[in-house]
Amino acid sequence: MLVEFIRRGISVKENPLITLIGAIKKERRYPMAKETTKETGAILAHHMQALGGGQLEAVLSDYTEDSVLFTADGLVKGLAGIRSFFENAIKTLSPDVMQAFTMLRQDVDGEVAYILWKAAPFIPLATDTFVIQNGKIVAQTFTVLMPS
Repeated sequence: MLVEFIRRGISVKENPLITLIGAIKKERRYPMAKETTKETGAILAHHMQALGGGQLEAVLSDYTEDSVLFTADGLVKGLAGIRSFFENAIKTLSPDVMQAFTMLRQDVDGEVAYILWKAAPFIPLATDTFVIQNGKIVAQTFTVLMPS
């Protein structure tokens, strides 16, 4: 892209996109605060433990009315929608599924956490991403690959 700007004679310094990208790169030079990463990891651990134990109210305590959950079926907003989603999820997560649960990858950096997991043969692959601020999950993505 930079080469294309130069070829066209566009000043890199005058392009707002290049300015924004530069600001983002400059901002990310410094790793996320270790304390923030630690807090995010603790909320993720609580969420996983509560969900694994089928504790709906404990799961919901990690969210706020402004939280959003992105799924393949659409966007879920607020505590009522999130409650409905997890009521269904807890019903689906039978003891056999929970016994088969395997965490394949877990990464936490600052306010963001990512997990890749499976519960084969029931769930061959699934992934979640969490944005956690002030001790609450403010945004989450969830995708699951289900056998045909």
